[in-house]
Amino acid sequence: MPSGKARPAKGQRRRTPAPKHEVDCAVGARIRELRIAKGMTEAALGAPYYTRGHVSAVEIARVGASMHALHHFSKQLGVPLRELIPPDL
Repeated sequence: MPSGKARPAKGQRRRTPAPKHEVDCAVGARIRELRIAKGMTEAALGAPYYTRGHVSAVEIARVGASMHALHHFSKQLGVPLRELIPPDL
């Protein structure tokens, strides 16, 4: 039997979300705004490298987007990378 703390029963674990950073929130909102304006789905924006779930997580700032992801999203949206970052930041 392994030493240490016992694992809590399924359904009793609480996950604490990471704090949302202002930049991640602004970038995610801008990506969502551009994606909707272009009529794209989350799956289409992420394909072929990122899942729909990852795009959704970036848009709601659950995760921060890597530079590779931002570059991919800008290419898919047909906008320069600098347009994904709001000018007031």
